[in-house]
Amino acid sequence: MSSRSIVPLCLGVLIAGYSSSCCHERPAAVGAPSGEAQARPHSATAPAVPAAWPRPAEAERLVSLSRRAARPEKLRLGSDRLFDSEYLPLVAGRRVAVMANQTSRSTVDRLIDDRRVSLVAVFAPEHGFNGTAPAGDPVAAETYRGVPVYGCFGGGDETRRIPAELLAGVDVLLFEIQDLGTRHYTYVSSMYLAMDSAADTHTAFVVLDRPVAVNGAAVEGPVLEAECQSFVGVGRLPNRYGMTIGELALLFKHEAGIMDGPRYPRRTEGDAYWNVKDLALFVVPMTGYDRTLCADEQAGAPAWVPTSPNVPSVDAALCYVGAGLFDGNAVKEMVRGYEQFVYVGLPFVKDGAALVAFIAAAGRIYDFPGVALEPCVDPRTGRADVLKLAVTDRARFNPSYAALALMYAQAKEYPEVPFFSSEAGKRSFLLIAGARWLVDLFSRPAELPPFAEMIERLEKETEAFKAIRARYLLY
Repeated sequence: MSSRSIVPLCLGVLIAGYSSSCCHERPAAVGAPSGEAQARPHSATAPAVPAAWPRPAEAERLVSLSRRAARPEKLRLGSDRLFDSEYLPLVAGRRVAVMANQTSRSTVDRLIDDRRVSLVAVFAPEHGFNGTAPAGDPVAAETYRGVPVYGCFGGGDETRRIPAELLAGVDVLLFEIQDLGTRHYTYVSSMYLAMDSAADTHTAFVVLDRPVAVNGAAVEGPVLEAECQSFVGVGRLPNRYGMTIGELALLFKHEAGIMDGPRYPRRTEGDAYWNVKDLALFVVPMTGYDRTLCADEQAGAPAWVPTSPNVPSVDAALCYVGAGLFDGNAVKEMVRGYEQFVYVGLPFVKDGAALVAFIAAAGRIYDFPGVALEPCVDPRTGRADVLKLAVTDRARFNPSYAALALMYAQAKEYPEVPFFSSEAGKRSFLLIAGARWLVDLFSRPAELPPFAEMIERLEKETEAFKAIRARYLLY
């Protein structure tokens, strides 16, 4: 018997218990080597840049039947289905709050306009409700169409939570934000902390499911170690987990083995992390979703809205999965004036010839399927020390492996350059990569094992995670 509480087809049976249970509960290119990493001419200028509803046996039968049903051709998001008669009772006549941003503005508008719903608060994650605040900047409170908007990202751990007093008058907390699909992108951390706050205050939590930006099929990269849990890694997930936000919420609720550890943020010594096991959780699923496709490839998908200032496109999101791992390393994931994360800086490379040689060396380490490495000139400095990750095949591109291969090449080709930018950078890399064994290996470049051995270890870790992940896949 499964412990999952998501039952999209039996809401009519379960909704009767809702009231009693839920509310209590482009720069210039330079020459490049031959092969797949060969540079292509690029003359364009770079752009600026529970539990509440038990009956699990019946749930499993109906979910199994729904998986075998023909998939509709057109995508419908969970936020669209929320207003269907099947799901509207989740919010009708209730005091509702929502964690949202620019990617879900239409849902906020619809909640405000629908007289059957009382929207009392909006909570905004990193980058704010408008998605324009720079990374790391505190998010200020504001008002949107008469509804208070509270920032859930500030100067410390506690500012990233929803304070209990703000949920005192809330029956249902909705979550709808476009996720990228990588654990170091903080929206999923904000979702977990919102779930934690809802559990503390016995507030029902409803996830309005959306596609994974970088597809929901690929699973890759290092798996977070328990000691590395932080706001850029709230659970022991791979770098790219291949789950929608609804599926991930189910995993957060039910997987003690993945979520148990020091509570983030810990309030008192011994404070338990895994607090959401008693949360009244419900997921409003999508229809017509193909998890093998990226968000902008889905039939009927809404237009792509930049999820944060430096992620203007799905290709940038895909590159970010890997480029985010450069944090604290000599490779730089941000090159100002370029499309962020698509272009990375190599400050240890001195000129165009050295850049071309570095790309050739990287190609001998890893074949970089689905992406071409294009050497470019930084227009600000005139130095040829910029690399473009030109995605050629999204399905074959493994951004985690590509990033690790570039760092491996740096460690091997430039052993005299400190791998970590500083001790603080080393700590940052540890939290982002989430694996002390990677820190230990890169700290001793001369002793690095063959890159294939590192990939083999990563594959074993992700295969173990996939066995757990399979329990929560809804599509």
